[in-house]
Amino acid sequence: MTTAPYKSSSAALYAVARAGWASYQRQLSHFAAYRGYYDAAFGHAALAAIDSAEQLPDVQARYANTEVYRIELKELANDCLAHWQSLKRYASSSFPPAALKARLEEAGALRNRKARNYNWEEIRMMNISATQFIATHQAALLAGNNMPPIFEAKYNTANNAFADKLELFIRSEQQAIVETKFKTNANNAVYHSLINMFKDGQQIFRHQPAIRRQFTYDKVLALIAQQHQHPQNNTASETLSPEAAPPQ
Repeated sequence: MTTAPYKSSSAALYAVARAGWASYQRQLSHFAAYRGYYDAAFGHAALAAIDSAEQLPDVQARYANTEVYRIELKELANDCLAHWQSLKRYASSSFPPAALKARLEEAGALRNRKARNYNWEEIRMMNISATQFIATHQAALLAGNNMPPIFEAKYNTANNAFADKLELFIRSEQQAIVETKFKTNANNAVYHSLINMFKDGQQIFRHQPAIRRQFTYDKVLALIAQQHQHPQNNTASETLSPEAAPPQ
């Protein structure tokens, strides 16, 4: 699994990166003298990468569908569990007491215990057992007007609705995982590009502490945090240009 090498939030990363690249642009002549590929276009490309990473869906957006499907799954699961309880009552009147335990287990009783805790896979398997049980023992269940003839169709409908929603839920989770990887990789690329430039900046301005601190991640992060706490702080305003201000 791809992990983030930075300790701050994504929002803080973007703010530090924008501030860092703004400092780079202000000191461009020094960077250009240090490495040939440092030019204005290089800085603009770095800022564009920040914008691209930031525009990728955040965690709330990535998992929004999954959360909605989870809520809907619980409602559909409750419907299936209620149908299974009705099936249990019908089975209790259709088979002799000595055979009832085995028949109920055939219908999914053992899975029902875990299904009540919203274990999606256990609910799915319970439904399969139940619908197969109804089809296999239809004659015994219908005898004496015990189980309504429509019950089989009703359970099948509930089963299909749950199975369809479960498939959507699983797909949404898988998609969110893929999008999370894309987001993490994009953020990591922003971070690594920034840190490489910061390391050069620290070397270039090793004898100028006031400028050197503008190329140190933790110090820029602390400055931005201070700016949020004290928006009128003049020191922060002087150090960070408007284009380097963190996003709101």
